[in-house]
This record gives sequence, structure tokens and C-alpha cells, in this order.
Amino acid sequence: MISHARLAAARAKVASAHTDRFAVYRATGAKEIDPVTYKQVDELATVYAEIRGKVQTGNAQTADVELPAQQVAETGLTFHTAYEHTGILTNDIVVCLACRDDPDMVGARMRITAPFTKSHATARRFQVKRIS
Repeated sequence: MISHARLAAARAKVASAHTDRFAVYRATGAKEIDPVTYKQVDELATVYAEIRGKVQTGNAQTADVELPAQQVAETGLTFHTAYEHTGILTNDIVVCLACRDDPDMVGARMRITAPFTKSHATARRFQVKRIS
């Protein structure tokens, strides 16, 4: 059995690797007009204005796409943040605010598709799908 002190130390070490900054938003159920596109969009409430984290690609898996004589591989994305950041839910929107190693990642929007649940977790991890 892992002690609470060792688990806390492991969580702190993992959190130190989260060098990128993100914001997390949640749809309120109300609609608003996008001032650029003039389309009706979901109104978003801020869950976290700025948290540290990272986005990582997962293992490639065969996608459910039917193409004659071809298999399509899909690479999943995973969003990681500190264990202390609770309350992030499926369908929340994660936006990259700053990325130390990949400036093209800034502004990327991802939707949380599922949480990873695990006892003795050292970080909060979520499957995400890039939406812009």
C-alpha cells in the first residue's frame, strides 16, 4: 500500500511537468451570438481561468471508418492537469493559453470526452478531442 506522503510527493513531481497553461469552460445551456461569425453558439462559463497542464498523444487505435482495403489509425489526445483541479467534467472545453514547446498549440480548443479514473492517481487525466 502506498503511503499518503509518497502519493503527495509523486503528485507534486508530476505537477512540475505541467508547464503549459490552459483555461477550462463549461456550457451554461444559454445561447449567445458569436460577434465574429454571427452564429448562435453556447454561452460558456469559466470553470478555471488558468491552470497548468499538458496535452499528450495516446496510442494509435484503429478508427471506426470503413474504407475499402484500408485501415485508418486514430491518435487520441489526453489532457493532464494537477490532481487538485477537481470539477472538470465531460463536455467541458479546454483552451490552450500558452505552450512552452509548441506555439502552434496556443488557442487550440479541445472537448473533454471522458475522464480516466484511477485509484492512487498522480494527476487528473482526460480524453479530449480537438475541436479547433
